Amino acid sequence: MKTTNLVLRIILTLILLIPVGGTLGLFPAPTAEMYGTAESWNFMSAMMQTGYMMPLIGLSFAICAILLFTGHQALSALMLVPLTVNIMAFHWFTNASPISAESALGYILLALNLYLLWYNRQKYQVLLKR
Repeated sequence: MKTTNLVLRIILTLILLIPVGGTLGLFPAPTAEMYGTAESWNFMSAMMQTGYMMPLIGLSFAICAILLFTGHQALSALMLVPLTVNIMAFHWFTNASPISAESALGYILLALNLYLLWYNRQKYQVLLKR
């Protein structure tokens, strides 16, 4: 189980570095062709035009990756919950179909986040006590 956990944490860390790289300009700027519908492109371009939202998201993913890499996987998994929910909601509500090539990485992120939450469930008992 420890080896599985380590491999999945490495995969998740690599996935978390994708938005960080995008924020740092390591990837080409997004275009409308990268998104399945006009609604999804309009939403993303509006977020990019704010000037602060994409750097904030990139910073959040960077913090989660650092926490995950340094062994604070329970905290990282909790921090990823709102990010994962928003990514999945984006794909469910703006894509033509909830199951599409554009949303594949989101589903992988969701599965890995759910695994980490389940793996660390004992650490969250303190948060749920009255």
